[in-house]
Amino acid sequence: MAKIILLSDIHASGKALDSIEQFLQKSQENFSGVIFTGDLLCDGDPAVFADHFIEFIGRIGQSFLWVSGNNDFGEGYERMRREYLPLDELDEVIINGRRFVGVGGSPLLWDLDRTDSSATLRNKIAGSVFLSHYPPRGNFQYAKIDSGLSPADSNTTTPLPDIVGYRPRNITNSPLLHICGHIHSQYGVAHLGQTKIIKLGAANQGHCAILDLASLRVEFLNLF
Repeated sequence: MAKIILLSDIHASGKALDSIEQFLQKSQENFSGVIFTGDLLCDGDPAVFADHFIEFIGRIGQSFLWVSGNNDFGEGYERMRREYLPLDELDEVIINGRRFVGVGGSPLLWDLDRTDSSATLRNKIAGSVFLSHYPPRGNFQYAKIDSGLSPADSNTTTPLPDIVGYRPRNITNSPLLHICGHIHSQYGVAHLGQTKIIKLGAANQGHCAILDLASLRVEFLNLF
């Protein structure tokens, strides 16, 4: 079974990189890759940390997918981009039969039932494993353990007030899975319509997760 390490919000933490590398060295699993959902840096600094991260990815020898976060800009971002092109503009990659699509940087509005550009976005990401830095809008009751419940059996979403057209159970052309980060202490699994959301905690606080690509089940870990 193909398994992937999920990371978000490293924020130039050498401790996070060391802990992840030690975990991979000790693990009995054969991981297929690493997915990172942004915020490698802190307000674009320090640029040199991008070099450390590039060396880290080279050492662990895993395939690597990523999208940028709101802190990823400047020379450090450009160094990362030259070495590993992010899936920042609805780019897509196929891994083990799963289609991965990403958007970097800004918040996303696929979760709103509107007829503007968000409809174009939803058409592109329909049925995909979608990567973004920002989570979808809504108040989610994130489960820390993935029970494998279907969306119909999971009541985990309450729409935010004052968002016109928000329809959490009637969204069309939505992704199969949405992997995201941004809010550091918040992590777990929830559902928005038919979409399973994997919300990652911050790696600089010791959080990471393991995704089984066959079942789309996720396990959350705290490395320190």
